[in-house]
Amino acid sequence: MFRSQLIRLLVTLSPKEIKNFNKFLNSPIFNIHQDTIRLFEVLEKAYPDFSAIESETLFEKLFPGQPYKDEVLRTLRKYLLGRLKDFLAYQNWQQQPQNVSLSLLEDLSKRESEDDFVKEFKKSQTSLNRTPIQDSDHFLIEFHLKKRWIDYETTSIKRQNFPDLESLVTALDHFYLAEKLQFLASDLSTQRIFKRPPSKFILSQEILNHVLANLKSFPMIIQVYGLACQFMTEEENGEETFMKFRGLLSNHTRAFSNEDLSNLYIYAINFANQGYLHGKENYLQLMFELYNEMLELDLLFEGKTFSLNNYKNLTTLGLRLKKLDWVEDFIETYKVYLDEENWEAVYNYNLAHLYIYQGKYSEALRLLQEVSFLDSFYQLSTKMLQLKIYFEQKDVEMFFTLSKTFETHVKRQKEITEHRKTAFINFIKTAKAIFRIKIGEKDNREKTYELIQQSIPLIEKEWIKEQYQSL
Repeated sequence: MFRSQLIRLLVTLSPKEIKNFNKFLNSPIFNIHQDTIRLFEVLEKAYPDFSAIESETLFEKLFPGQPYKDEVLRTLRKYLLGRLKDFLAYQNWQQQPQNVSLSLLEDLSKRESEDDFVKEFKKSQTSLNRTPIQDSDHFLIEFHLKKRWIDYETTSIKRQNFPDLESLVTALDHFYLAEKLQFLASDLSTQRIFKRPPSKFILSQEILNHVLANLKSFPMIIQVYGLACQFMTEEENGEETFMKFRGLLSNHTRAFSNEDLSNLYIYAINFANQGYLHGKENYLQLMFELYNEMLELDLLFEGKTFSLNNYKNLTTLGLRLKKLDWVEDFIETYKVYLDEENWEAVYNYNLAHLYIYQGKYSEALRLLQEVSFLDSFYQLSTKMLQLKIYFEQKDVEMFFTLSKTFETHVKRQKEITEHRKTAFINFIKTAKAIFRIKIGEKDNREKTYELIQQSIPLIEKEWIKEQYQSL
């Protein structure tokens, strides 16, 4: 019983949704079978833990003293599941006022209630024009709204003008272009990160060329996604296009939904990270600035919890830029927003990372030895921090032992890209070469310098360079 689709969906409902579903079922409008309502009432008492519910026990509560009939219970579950799906659809529809208005306009038009139709149309149009966010959904709603008006005009006896088909099609074009460029940008980003061949989207290049050639004539959502696609495909002028993109993004944040803002900032951060890994050291500061803009816009949360990876990324960037006071304040301020299950391990890892930069190696090592993660990125980063500590402490045996196991662990990882694997392996190789000079085993500085220069991509490049320069 617990594994049924009905139970799986009921588990996802919030307490407020459970109450609203109860009201939905008991509404006289729907005329729902009373046994179906009683089934929900029994399940509601068990919410949110349905693990103890068995079919026979449930049937006995519904039909005391009657012999168990599985087909009866299955039928009731089917009915209740159907009404639950109706409720979820209704709830989603009701939470989008523009959809409600469009449905009402269509009904008023069919009823030939012209005065009411015109009044509702003007109300909907005013509401749409006042909305600061102009994403693809905005233009889809604009298209449907204009279509409702044209349908009204073509059937109204009072029609005097030709319908404005141009503005109707323009709204449709804006919706299509915004959606098309969003999918194209996502595909291009995936290509860059995972080094895979491009998808075959019809007319993608032609559409992108048209948008870029007429950029300022399009709404901001199309301009920004068009520039994002451009800088992800350019080799020579990518930086110039990127800075133009970033200027538009930073100056028009209110024009985008949070989902679009998050996607666009991630594209920007990935672009900056790729540049940094390929030797553009000024991109480190750029990544830090982009993450801070996301922080100010509350884009680094997943629901009510702070993203574990973003917590780590911001800490790491701040430390690489030697912003130790900022990092310490950030770690303490945002630890309360980490999820309850992993917060302590994540907090200890990032605090240990700060301790390393503060020279507190013993304290850092103690914290790291208490940390265990299922996440592969945190696992690799933990080993890297431990290797740094053994490097600083000149612990020869532990350094070389961990170097060997660390490299093997990296090669076995299936969840990270080959590009990222190479960056970690280059870190291990360059750290070993510098360490051998540090402990007096070999003095091959020229070869080590060449190794560092040739190691692209290289994670923790600044730390590697500092260790070499300190020899």
